[in-house]
Amino acid sequence: MKQTIVGVARLFGDDWLSQELWELVGRKGRPRRSGLTKSCRKVLMEANRPLGAHEVCEQVRRRIPLVFANHKSPAASVTTVLNRLVEYGEALAVRDENGRRAWQSCTQGRSKESADC
Repeated sequence: MKQTIVGVARLFGDDWLSQELWELVGRKGRPRRSGLTKSCRKVLMEANRPLGAHEVCEQVRRRIPLVFANHKSPAASVTTVLNRLVEYGEALAVRDENGRRAWQSCTQGRSKESADC
């Protein structure tokens, strides 16, 4: 049973496991939450255009529905993660066709805009 729980956590990310499940499998405390960051990174990498925070939020929610279970404001959490990805050099903040903030992965087609990555 423990191996199954740990395997599912590896597959879907640690964020959906409750503290009780972590204790059941013999782990001390929750691991560092990286499921949201990994999910945002993957959404940007697979996108064919820059995405706004709400678009990223919806795509992450479709992939891992429980990832936002402990977030008061999912869009704010996603915006924070996207800005960190910019700091890490993994994403670029741009403006979409309507002039709103959007983000794109630095691994997308290297255009003149993404030269900063």
